[in-house]
Amino acid sequence: MIVAAPKLLSDQWMLIGRQEDTGVGGRIDLLAIAPDGALVLIELKRDKTPRDVVAQSLDYVSSVEKLRAEDIAAIYGRFAPSRNLGEDFQQRFGLALDEDSLNESHQIIIVASSLDASTERIVA
Repeated sequence: MIVAAPKLLSDQWMLIGRQEDTGVGGRIDLLAIAPDGALVLIELKRDKTPRDVVAQSLDYVSSVEKLRAEDIAAIYGRFAPSRNLGEDFQQRFGLALDEDSLNESHQIIIVASSLDASTERIVA
């Protein structure tokens, strides 16, 4: 549902990846990019989240922060075959994709039906 309508989460993100291998034994549910080139890691949980989701997300973002521009373009190529990240970014945001600011910062979004008290304390 989110892939079909990403604006459910934010109209300021463009989805660029789905079920991407982290290289550390996990898969990123969704990966998006913001207009400033920040990568947004979106972790989806069906039920109440255990506190481990925070550690899992931090572990995943540690692998994301190492991605170079060409790695991010390859992720987008798997997500949207025969599309071009730079062109689609320009069309979506009206800005040129600045490779120098690409992946300089990150956001972690946890989508769940609810958070347990421990997870809420950790996130806060």
